[in-house]
Amino acid sequence: MTTQGTYTGWDFSVAWKPMTGILTGYYPCLAWQSVSTCVPSTCTITYTQATNVIKQADIYNNINKYIWCNITGYPGESGSAIIAGTTVSSKVLVAFSVDNSLGIPRWYAWVATSATSTTDGYFNTSSIKWNSWTPWNLCWDLYPTTPWIWFLPAKDELKLFYTNLKLAGIGTLVSGTYWSSTAVDSYWSWGLGFNVNNGISVQSSDGGYWLAVRCASKF
Repeated sequence: MTTQGTYTGWDFSVAWKPMTGILTGYYPCLAWQSVSTCVPSTCTITYTQATNVIKQADIYNNINKYIWCNITGYPGESGSAIIAGTTVSSKVLVAFSVDNSLGIPRWYAWVATSATSTTDGYFNTSSIKWNSWTPWNLCWDLYPTTPWIWFLPAKDELKLFYTNLKLAGIGTLVSGTYWSSTAVDSYWSWGLGFNVNNGISVQSSDGGYWLAVRCASKF
């Protein structure tokens, strides 16, 4: 009874939430309920479990089962990292447990114009890390050893934070604008509004913009 088609005559456009997306594979949920109350309580797993079990088995068949799972023991994370979805390259996307900054500028850092990927924040961050006072290095330096674990998410990765975490009330993401690692050109980067912009990208320039940072990882 976890498939919408089995509920003949039920109104999933008004009375009930559609059993799709995050709610795939769960029982019906009333329209007025918060998404986070419609699924089982957030699970907690170890980093070893996450990398050796979830990635190889269920995560690609039913990502919704593991969204919001807390991962303890994640390198560079003193709290519990949060699974935020899967990337276009079928990797498990992870969000840091808390915001890494509520406001940091770019400080007029020159950006490699090759760092324009909208889907690969690791590539962008490795290309444009500059100094410890930039959004990119704030993430890169969380685990300052090879291989680096944390990075500033690309624009589409940040959208998963918005869709799967912010809208569900998970992860205490603020209603502000977050830096992405996706460059527009050498002096501009994309930010993502989590408030009035409703997850729409906004172009943000150098030192005049102090945006929030939530670092990402993937495995």
